[in-house]
Amino acid sequence: MRYGFSWAIRYVAAALALSLAGVPALAQQLDSHALLLVATPQLRDPIFAESVVLVTRHGRSRPMGVILNKPSAYRFGAAEPGREGRRDSYAVFLGGPVMPQSLVFVFRGDERNLGRRDLLNLGDGYFMGMGPGVGDSLLGGAPPAALKVFAGLSSWGQGQLEAEISRGDWLLLPFDPAAVMQIDTGKLWQELLARASERRT
Repeated sequence: MRYGFSWAIRYVAAALALSLAGVPALAQQLDSHALLLVATPQLRDPIFAESVVLVTRHGRSRPMGVILNKPSAYRFGAAEPGREGRRDSYAVFLGGPVMPQSLVFVFRGDERNLGRRDLLNLGDGYFMGMGPGVGDSLLGGAPPAALKVFAGLSSWGQGQLEAEISRGDWLLLPFDPAAVMQIDTGKLWQELLARASERRT
């Protein structure tokens, strides 16, 4: 099964309308636009166990992001009728339990993307696309230098992520483009858990 382009335009624009929550401690951590959450071994949640999550927020909205290391069997972007010139195909990762039938795009862009209201700026020239037109932009011209595709996203209610961090479910790492864009993620959790544990000591 492949995610076709026409299906992919059902995005998660509604995520930008999430109610304002504001988690103060986490807000301080997110002053560089995005960070990585690394699940600790004590986190046994069936979705988030042994996961690495790219998390960001839009203004004062609640934190949201995508799981980086849960690949699926699906592909996105194969050539379709009327688009025979396009042969790009990307693995689809399971981004989270929220709106799992919608696609989220994380990609490397340039200054032309900074003013787009349907993109979240992650820092270091990377963006998260969650609005109409993002798929058209990504597949309509030259492919971006880096692109990773997710089905669904992850989000937290007021104070929820702060509480999870406080009880030791997650360790934090700065935004790392190499880790975010990694496709072979079989050892990503173990590697980042070791890195995050060393930073904490």
